[in-house]
Amino acid sequence: MRISSRFHPQIEDLECLTLLSGLPTLAAAVTELQPLVASSKPKAITLEGTVKGTYGSIGAIIVDQGVAFTFSGQGTVKPLGSVSLRGTLHKVGLIAGGRAGGSLTLTTSQGSVMLTLLGPKQNGPASLPGHFSFKITAATGGYTQDVGHGTAELTLKASTNAADGGTFQFVFKA
Repeated sequence: MRISSRFHPQIEDLECLTLLSGLPTLAAAVTELQPLVASSKPKAITLEGTVKGTYGSIGAIIVDQGVAFTFSGQGTVKPLGSVSLRGTLHKVGLIAGGRAGGSLTLTTSQGSVMLTLLGPKQNGPASLPGHFSFKITAATGGYTQDVGHGTAELTLKASTNAADGGTFQFVFKA
C-alpha cells in the first residue's frame, strides 16, 4: 500500500533575524573593494630588447597545425630588465594557408608576462617565419596590469643535426 503525502510550502518570517556580527555588511564590503577596483587600470608598456637561447622540435601535435618548437633563453627586455624566456611556437602544417604562432613567457623576479605570437599568412606546409606580431595576454606579480603589443623578429640557426634544433634570437620591438 502506498502512502501519499503532499508538500505544502510555507513562508517563514525572517524580518526578526539579524546578520551575524562577524560578517561585514554588503555596503562595508563594497567600500573596502573600491580602492582595488580603482587601481586595476591597465598599464601600457612597450617591450624592447633581445633574448637568445636554444630551441628544439617537439613534433607535430596536430597535422594541420604543423610541427611545434620549444624555446628557452635569457636576455634583457625593457622595461622588464633581465628575463628568462620559455614557450612554444608551431609552424603552418598541411593546409592551404595559415599562420604560425604560439606563446612565450618572459619571467623576472617580479613576475611574468605572457605573449601570444602570430605570424604572417603562409601557404602550408611552411617553416617558422622570421617576423611575428605579439600581444600581452596575461601577466603575474608586479606586471598584472600590464598590456601591450609589438613585433618580434626571430632568427634561427639550426645545429649540425637540424632535428636537434639549434639556437635562436628574438628581438622585441614596439
